[in-house]
Amino acid sequence: MPLLTRTRLTVYPLIFLACYLAAGGVNIAGGLLQGAGLVDLQGKPVGSDFVTFWAGSVLAHRGHPEAVYQGAALKAVVQKATGAAREYPWHYPPGFLLFTLPLGLLPYLWSLGIWLAATLSAYLGVVRAWAPHPLGPWLALAFPGAFQNFFQGQNGFLSTALLGGGLLLLDRRPWLAGALLGLLTYKPHLAVLVPVVLLATPFAFDYDPALLAVPLTCLGRQGWEEGCSGSEQALLTLAYLTPFLAPAAARFLSLPLAPVILAALLTLVVRRVYQGFPRPQVKEGLTA
Repeated sequence: MPLLTRTRLTVYPLIFLACYLAAGGVNIAGGLLQGAGLVDLQGKPVGSDFVTFWAGSVLAHRGHPEAVYQGAALKAVVQKATGAAREYPWHYPPGFLLFTLPLGLLPYLWSLGIWLAATLSAYLGVVRAWAPHPLGPWLALAFPGAFQNFFQGQNGFLSTALLGGGLLLLDRRPWLAGALLGLLTYKPHLAVLVPVVLLATPFAFDYDPALLAVPLTCLGRQGWEEGCSGSEQALLTLAYLTPFLAPAAARFLSLPLAPVILAALLTLVVRRVYQGFPRPQVKEGLTA
């Protein structure tokens, strides 16, 4: 019996999403009920990655953008807004403030909600454009990397939208594609890979968990339409679960599982490319 069937690909994402919402909800609600501020059960702020973006924007609006690189200044803003006593440093070049500057105009939770809604919508839009199948958005939402990104308020959705959108528009609007890919300079370790990505078109990826959703969705779509072997199905399943499996393997087995799985996935990608992987076509009014 095939590992990946229509029933499994329809039901499992819903089960995953229910588990994510339950786990994330318990973690956040449990922390809030302790009355220590906007923190979860681990003592981290709600949106533990986003809090840095918001705090940096607040400092910039106060006329001190350089203070984002001063740990004490950021920590003071974070602690006042959320009650979290930990330090959350700014890991980005100054240009990222252009992305985050509007965030400090709103209270923390409102800003977090708008950030997640905007970046998640862009993420799903790109995934749907790459793989216009009814299951595509559900698989993308149920991807473990998306779960991590959502509950921590990371910028992986934004990175995925910029990279995926840039590649989609290369043929139709190269100037806009260049602008989107150029904006990835807010994450230098991704920006330096853009030339490699372009050379490896139709696509390539870097291991940012949310970014993995695009190649996995594309490969899954092609396998659905053209068929894929049992070993390929097993590999896609392992790659899909990498954000969960890799940390556990590293912690309990001291085994670097992620590079092995990703190298195998890259081999599959290259093989599919040389076999004539179809480039996605962006059409007006595209429907599933």
